[in-house]
Amino acid sequence: MMSLLDALARHDAPVNLKELAHETQLHPSTAHRILNVMVRNRVVDRIEPCTYRLGMRLLELGTLVRSRISMS
Repeated sequence: MMSLLDALARHDAPVNLKELAHETQLHPSTAHRILNVMVRNRVVDRIEPCTYRLGMRLLELGTLVRSRISMS
């Protein structure tokens, strides 16, 4: 999962499944299955069929972490 997130983070534009599978050395069906779980949890957005970008849930989590660190 983290390798897919890292691969998406390296791109400014949405990335297709084939490229993500290649970059992460995951079989396309494995990458697709993991991406589907991340889409359901809003960690990744599906822009078009088999095209993905980082999702808003990451921003929400990052904001939460930042607020907790600031309070320490």
